[in-house]
Amino acid sequence: LTHPGHTFDGTVSYEWATDNSTCTAKRICTVCSEPETSNGTVEPVTVPADCDNDGYSYYKATFTDDWAKEQKTEPVKTDDKLGHNWGVPTYTWDGKTKTFTAQRVCSRDASHIDSETVNATVDEENSVAPTCTAGGKTVYVGTFENAAFEQQKQTVDEDALGHDWGETTYEWTQDSDGDYWCTATRKCKVSTCGFEQSETVGGMVSVRGDDTVYTADFEEPDFETQYKTVYGEVSYEAGSVSWKKGSTNGAEIVVKRNINDNVTFDEFKSVAIDGETVDAANYTTEKGSLKLVLKAAYLETLADGEHNVTIAFAKGNAVAKLTVEKADEKPDDGKPDDGKTDDGKTDDGKTDDGKTDDGKTDDGKTPPNTGAAAGAASAIAVVVIAAAVVLKKKKD
Repeated sequence: LTHPGHTFDGTVSYEWATDNSTCTAKRICTVCSEPETSNGTVEPVTVPADCDNDGYSYYKATFTDDWAKEQKTEPVKTDDKLGHNWGVPTYTWDGKTKTFTAQRVCSRDASHIDSETVNATVDEENSVAPTCTAGGKTVYVGTFENAAFEQQKQTVDEDALGHDWGETTYEWTQDSDGDYWCTATRKCKVSTCGFEQSETVGGMVSVRGDDTVYTADFEEPDFETQYKTVYGEVSYEAGSVSWKKGSTNGAEIVVKRNINDNVTFDEFKSVAIDGETVDAANYTTEKGSLKLVLKAAYLETLADGEHNVTIAFAKGNAVAKLTVEKADEKPDDGKPDDGKTDDGKTDDGKTDDGKTDDGKTDDGKTPPNTGAAAGAASAIAVVVIAAAVVLKKKKD
């Protein structure tokens, strides 16, 4: 019969000699119970003491058969641990985290590092708080639990805080010369400071139409440029004028503007006399300031006496006084009245009979009934004069 071969369940036992010079591995076949052994190679191993561990030695057995595993005897202490030989501690300050770190390295093994990190506290007694205008200092202290590490201090210089400004106010004032000045003022809101900053500058002048604009530019960059507009108060001035009926020339009224007189002509709008608008056909205008000439033909239609002339402009009115005077009376030429009306008839409605005012005919002869004719002519003249007087009163 053919041998089926050994079968093992993986159980292996190891036996060391009393002096640890040999080590034998053994396993038993589960079919026939026949043992199989393997002798290991034994060598002594010594581990020296270090900073943290004692020195010790043991024996190690290794096998060529893969079913037998490496074996070690129990270690035997040979030396006490050495302990660390620490170097001088170093200290690091971290300004961001406000922490101190202490560290020391063993001279026997550089991988042996002893370190500790602690949060800093503030030494209030020796610290100086910064102000708006002056810097300060903060003293930080680090205290370690490890007695090998000394307490550390770090002084940090603090910049001046700068002012916490409130709202800036601006005020315009006018001096005795009429010039305008602007003052910018602001105050620090920090209760322990309260510093007030101000700057006064004169306004630079520019003219815009009738208005004057003052501009204030400050040296302090935080102060904004300020503007002040002084609005011009426009007025128009016109004098009084008289005009006499019968004159062929019109009545000239000159109107001047108190500021920017050069625009007076351009701003002219209309004319009214005694509240009634005058048609533009009844006057002329020309520059210099404004020369307004009321035409003679229109003036003849006005009643004798004083009239109010209102001249309207874009920014106000000018008022002038116009006095219309009576025409001069015609002087007596020494000739007797011929008794005729404008239509060529005599005052009695009859056509001229060719007689002169002395009762004679054009040929120099005296007509009959001279007395009666003269009486009638005198009566008619009285009636005409009376009618003229009545008509004059009605007109007035």
